[in-house]
Amino acid sequence: FEKLTLLHHSLIMDSIKDVKVKLSDSHLWEAQKEFYDKNGIECWNDAVPEYMTSNCFIAKSYALLIISYIEDCIKNDMIKNKEEPVYIFEIGSGSGKLAFLILKKLFGEYKHLLPRIDNETVKICYIMSDFTLKIVDFWKKHEGFQVYMKEGILDFALFNAEEEFDEIKLLHSNKVVKKPKNPMIIITNYLIDSLRQDGFVIRNNKLYELLFSCKYDRGGKIGDASYIEENLVPSNYKWSSRIIYNSSNNKNNPKFQYFSDDKDHYWNKLLEYYYKNLNFAASTFLLPTGSLELIDNLFKFTDKNLLLIAGDKADVHLSQSIDDPEFDLHNGCLSFTANFNAIGVYFDLQQGISWHSDYSDFKVSLFLINQNSSNNENNKNNNQKKESKVTSPNSNNSNDDDDDDDDNKEG
Repeated sequence: FEKLTLLHHSLIMDSIKDVKVKLSDSHLWEAQKEFYDKNGIECWNDAVPEYMTSNCFIAKSYALLIISYIEDCIKNDMIKNKEEPVYIFEIGSGSGKLAFLILKKLFGEYKHLLPRIDNETVKICYIMSDFTLKIVDFWKKHEGFQVYMKEGILDFALFNAEEEFDEIKLLHSNKVVKKPKNPMIIITNYLIDSLRQDGFVIRNNKLYELLFSCKYDRGGKIGDASYIEENLVPSNYKWSSRIIYNSSNNKNNPKFQYFSDDKDHYWNKLLEYYYKNLNFAASTFLLPTGSLELIDNLFKFTDKNLLLIAGDKADVHLSQSIDDPEFDLHNGCLSFTANFNAIGVYFDLQQGISWHSDYSDFKVSLFLINQNSSNNENNKNNNQKKESKVTSPNSNNSNDDDDDDDDNKEG
């Protein structure tokens, strides 16, 4: 029976093809998930890049951001339950190196800076997460994490970023997190560029959705490092488009209704924003629909009370291309350029606020929404993009500590 099941699975995979599908509906995403699931922690040995997002400079900057944010929460009376920790939820922790370095900064070098309430240090729990059990099991056994696990400041979760959730099950303490009372800090490094995307084109006042076609018949088994590489050669896939909005035909009903009713209506507002602001002769852009799903779920889970810290290969300005979308291949997986500008606009539409760094291809952005904050009205009134003054990880002015190299090796 098992052999027949495997044969049937193999025959299905051999006949898979994408024929003019929305990019987010493509088989690509399942193929990528299978790659991570099959290879586990080995993905970071040769395939997936990580140094840019998992080095001591980034860890130091994130640790100081976390401390500053918690201080602001205390000042604005946003810590509603002192007995409950402030959760730092890293989604897609990968090799675990970034988490290790942040923990070392927070509870080592910067421990004296941790905020206090009533002369007691605010409780913090760092949650590392991934959707693959192989990776989570690796973290749980790693000697570098044992001291933090024993102190109750580190836990783990099996978590799929694109699935709806109403609780987070912690695998070390066996606790279940539901509707946290305190604001949550979310970290996503090299995640958003790998979640589902959808593409659009504007031509002569008409809005088109991009459609993707590919036949997965060029050898390699799904999950193998060669599967995506061999099938995504330029001659084996193509883009096409289908009109979804024509301003001349919608004068009496200018409302955008591209996304279905089960989506937050802000999705259509975001698409309308891009249509109105990129309405040139020819403009192509991507919307991070997989990330919007994640953000919507996080909004529900936290009652819109969170700070999202995201680092990625990303665009932070309103930008477009006249060419079809491009993706990068990484020895078994793929990534697009993340659209941080769209996520910033999405937060803005809901009275949030965003800040973006702007150097080289790697960007760090902060997305903040705090519905219960006493400063929420100020956020609404002063909701303008601010350029971060964070310097480049390659800058000679970074003033990294002498032990940073040792931290990197130990991590």
